[in-house]
Amino acid sequence: MKTENKYIKIKEVKSSDKTKWFDIVNQKGNYVIGEIYWYPSWRQYCFFPYEDMVFNDTCLELVLDFLKEINIKHRSNWKQKKEEGINEIKKPYCSHCKSKGWIVGLETPCPYCNPGGEWRAI
Repeated sequence: MKTENKYIKIKEVKSSDKTKWFDIVNQKGNYVIGEIYWYPSWRQYCFFPYEDMVFNDTCLELVLDFLKEINIKHRSNWKQKKEEGINEIKKPYCSHCKSKGWIVGLETPCPYCNPGGEWRAI
């Protein structure tokens, strides 16, 4: 994956389990002129240029190619995790029993998340 040309370079600045954050940096002055990060509304990485920044076709091609590659990579990683069953399923949190299934102190089944009364680990 190409991350720099004559005018700009793309460098990773933050990373989490799910997404990454990239800065677009000017080669000459070494200052940040834009960012690439996950845009949840569109479910893909997007380019966010800073105000009043001007880009030529060479710079935009680099950003576009990088976006295509990182989005394809993100989707393939997600599909792979989904197939392997690694995706973390978030369990609902019960404020009454702290998701234990039993109300501590009363030792009775939680009527909200364990209505049947049998013990079950959540």
